[in-house]
Amino acid sequence: MKSYQTSVVICKGRFSSQRRFRGERKTAITLLITVGVFCISWVPYVIIAMIGQFGNQSLLTPQLSVVPQLVAKMSTVTNPILYSLSHPVVRRKLFLKLKHRMRNQISETGSSGRIEAIPM
Repeated sequence: MKSYQTSVVICKGRFSSQRRFRGERKTAITLLITVGVFCISWVPYVIIAMIGQFGNQSLLTPQLSVVPQLVAKMSTVTNPILYSLSHPVVRRKLFLKLKHRMRNQISETGSSGRIEAIPM
């Protein structure tokens, strides 16, 4: 009887550690993606800033320097979006909401089959 109870405890511990490892791995991947997107979005800004500080400043035009600024500042928007989409509950609810909106849009357009922009 004792050997059966011991094996059950070992199995519970193994499954628990596998589940925990899977969760930690998922968290690490989410963190790497978030940090990677943050770094990639700031690289153009850093390049333009370095050219402006140490390079040939005549290469920089106002139009050219605005684009990296916008990309860098968009990282503050993309990081929370990436983080929330990595969460399965948020992803499922968003998918259901989009599916519901598309279904309503199709029923409103009738049989024409044209789907236009979905208002949020």
